[in-house]
Amino acid sequence: MTLRIPLRYVKGIGPKRAAQLARHGLLTVGDLLYHLPFRYEDWRTLSPIAALRPGEQATTFAEITSVHERRVPQARRYGKVRRGSRVELVLEARARDGTGGVTLVWFHRAAHVRARYKPGQRVVIHGRVEAGPRFIHPEIETLSEAPHGQMSEGFVDRIPALPPGTPTVAPTRVGSVESVGLRRKNELPTSTVAATRVGQLVPMYTRPTGMPEGIMRRLARTAVEEFGELLRDVLPREAISRQGLMDAADALAYVHMPPRDADASALHEARTAAQRTLIFDELFCLQLGMAIRRAAGSRSPGIAFEAPGQSAQVLRRHLPFVLTDAQERVIAQVQADMKSPRPMCRIVQGDVGSGKTVVAVFAALAALDTGYSAAVMVPTEVLAEQHLDTFQELLAPLGLRPLLLTGRLRARERAAVLSAIASDGPALVVGTHALIQEKVRFGRLGLAVIDEQHRFGVVQRDTLWAKGHETAGVERVTPDTLVMTATPIPRTMAMTVYGDLDVSYLDELPAGRQPVATRVIPDGDRERAYLFAREELAQGHQVFVVFPLVEDSDGAPLRAATGMVAELRSVSFAGYAVGLIHGRMGSDEKEDTMRRFKAGEYQVLVCTTVIEVGIDVPNATVMVIEHADRFGLAQLHQLRGRVGRGRARATCYLIASSICPASGYERLRVMEETHDGLGIAEADLRIRGPGEFLGTRQAGLPELRVASLLRDTDLLDAAREEARRFLGEHSDLRDAARSCSSALLHHRWADELGLA
Repeated sequence: MTLRIPLRYVKGIGPKRAAQLARHGLLTVGDLLYHLPFRYEDWRTLSPIAALRPGEQATTFAEITSVHERRVPQARRYGKVRRGSRVELVLEARARDGTGGVTLVWFHRAAHVRARYKPGQRVVIHGRVEAGPRFIHPEIETLSEAPHGQMSEGFVDRIPALPPGTPTVAPTRVGSVESVGLRRKNELPTSTVAATRVGQLVPMYTRPTGMPEGIMRRLARTAVEEFGELLRDVLPREAISRQGLMDAADALAYVHMPPRDADASALHEARTAAQRTLIFDELFCLQLGMAIRRAAGSRSPGIAFEAPGQSAQVLRRHLPFVLTDAQERVIAQVQADMKSPRPMCRIVQGDVGSGKTVVAVFAALAALDTGYSAAVMVPTEVLAEQHLDTFQELLAPLGLRPLLLTGRLRARERAAVLSAIASDGPALVVGTHALIQEKVRFGRLGLAVIDEQHRFGVVQRDTLWAKGHETAGVERVTPDTLVMTATPIPRTMAMTVYGDLDVSYLDELPAGRQPVATRVIPDGDRERAYLFAREELAQGHQVFVVFPLVEDSDGAPLRAATGMVAELRSVSFAGYAVGLIHGRMGSDEKEDTMRRFKAGEYQVLVCTTVIEVGIDVPNATVMVIEHADRFGLAQLHQLRGRVGRGRARATCYLIASSICPASGYERLRVMEETHDGLGIAEADLRIRGPGEFLGTRQAGLPELRVASLLRDTDLLDAAREEARRFLGEHSDLRDAARSCSSALLHHRWADELGLA
């Protein structure tokens, strides 16, 4: 596939430069084509030197009059000089036009710069204006050179002077636009028109360290000129017409090489037709990939389960609690899916404690009653054991005994479990990643449940899903899939992360569950939180203390778990057993620490966000989160859900950093005001953006290079509708996959979406 040609084979790149680009994630022709500018510098407007204003980006036309070096202590740049400071060369140049002079300053590579610029050169200068006026490290285009030390004849006459009493002069368009009020043209000499950036909107790219900006522009231009036509007609013509878009090839050329009359503001705000075309193009491919996955699943042979069966009715009679209305609604949705011969693909979102496990139990019973096995995959061994305990308690009246499969099982126990699930009889197994190991075989897998989905990816989900029912001479049957997550996902993100799934919401907590009281306090009031924690410990309860870092960092003035645990043991929680857990510990050590805390051997657990998922300690009533402003709101909501799981009232203290700004306190107040996970998630997405909202790579969210899930919701809706329409017009999925969009679809997300 041409878009997947490695860059080292592209003319003008070669192995060395390809290695530089690879470090920046640019590996193929397609990567380079869609490596778009992040901003544009406007070199189209010339301002006289007298009209330059500090703080503005400006372009001016002048002649260099002098160039000299100065030796200064390195620290002087920062307003003070220390004894023994290293001396460095600073290069300064003076330039002037008919209205005044300006200073150009370079702090680095003075010798290299001095070799390039000499008195008498005509230059176009671009950059941020500082007081003086002066430019620090300006961008410069050299136009021509006069005899050394002499002003070029007629040069000053080309630049307009300011009339007496005029505070400023309107900027002048390069080329032929007259200066306002001067009646004289501020034209560049004809010989300078071919200069690289002068008179242009100049695209600026993120680039590998050390690569000149001009090289990156040249490579992008080469990619468009040599390979841009590959994207001609990549989008369906009907979609382009309905959505008022451009052809993708023309859009790429516009964005990489904007015309002189382009609207700079529209480009910076991604409002041009070209940018909206590329945004739509990306979202359309993603939604088409999701739609193909969904359609492929729905067209696979599934199982029509007995739902609800006899076991579900028995379970209802023996439940030690009353199901919430939300649980009843979601259980009905799941059972309706399972009764259909079409494979179920559903995700259940619900806050911690909303009752997702009970929904999974009812789903598992439908599979077992129909003679099939059910597998429940979770990210940690502790969570697997917790689920096993819950399943055993609920299913004991039915005489059903769930199995456990984790990496800690002894060889004999593991062999017995593998034999049970490989048989033709129904079995219910709860496990970790051990469930998707190659040696694991299911005789009749009818239901795959994935809990805490954001800790897995699409490929891992599919690996469990693929272990469907296979027997000699029998057609492969696709198991139903039920995904569960306690991380609330805003609608726009759900359409991308879970676009191939139906979504159900458990938006109600069981009776008796009290919301966790949340308090935001400044760094100086820390002792207030620890005093309250000691009072709870005295009553026999347990406490979490969460830190953002594992170890102290020179670059961050933050407390860390390993650095603070000794102080907490000897001072704040003297006399109590204090455990420590963080992500750098081995899995066995982490699991052992969690078990000991749950068993009450530790009264206090000092930790990082490793406890965000997979630990249920009803006796824990206090959570103290240090430097809470360094966490996302959705993550704070998940952490807060670790307490308040028993009958006692729970409290969460969010301690803001000493350097937390007022806006940070305002953000944290959201946690005080609401316990609605979806509302918190929406706020978090607005504040932090999708890239940080959750571990997006871990969650299986493909990386969006052009589109924004915050800015482009209208195009996301349109792309989803067009993808569905397109797939409806291509009844053959293979034909759809070979369609006009297949090159981009496979280049971008074949692996991530399991389409390869």
